[in-house]
Amino acid sequence: MPESKNAVKTKVLRWLDQENRPTMKVRDPVAELNVSVAINSESVNVIFNPDKRDSLLLGVQVSFSSLDKQAFTRLQQDKKNAFIDELVYSLIYINVEFVIIPNLYNMEAVRMSKNIYFDALTKDKLFDSILLMKRAVELVRWCYNKHLSPPRRADPLLSAFLL
Repeated sequence: MPESKNAVKTKVLRWLDQENRPTMKVRDPVAELNVSVAINSESVNVIFNPDKRDSLLLGVQVSFSSLDKQAFTRLQQDKKNAFIDELVYSLIYINVEFVIIPNLYNMEAVRMSKNIYFDALTKDKLFDSILLMKRAVELVRWCYNKHLSPPRRADPLLSAFLL
């Protein structure tokens, strides 16, 4: 017999606590439960929606500052297309759902999510998926730095990671 949704919520919160991952409840009038999980300097939301009886959602959003939006708007079309192509292909490749808000050519934010169905939920799957969401944020930043930021000296940590 499948576990109840309340039992899954309790289990997920217990796993996060066992791994010393601080959580903070997020006010969300739509969700049954929405907690923000701190992963280093990032946070990933674990969301239980009332209309989803057999899954939870992991979500994160990268919002661009007004200066970032201006830099994106001023890009030449070929450079804008290169940024969009690399961003979209990278996010598809790592298997996260995403929405670019409000659209591809007026980018203000990138919202990313991953569903985990209860029948596949293990502690390993939960934490692997949380770290996947963190990597998705890093991919957005990496694409931004590659295509939109002024030329700069290579970041040694990023270079070591890419080797």
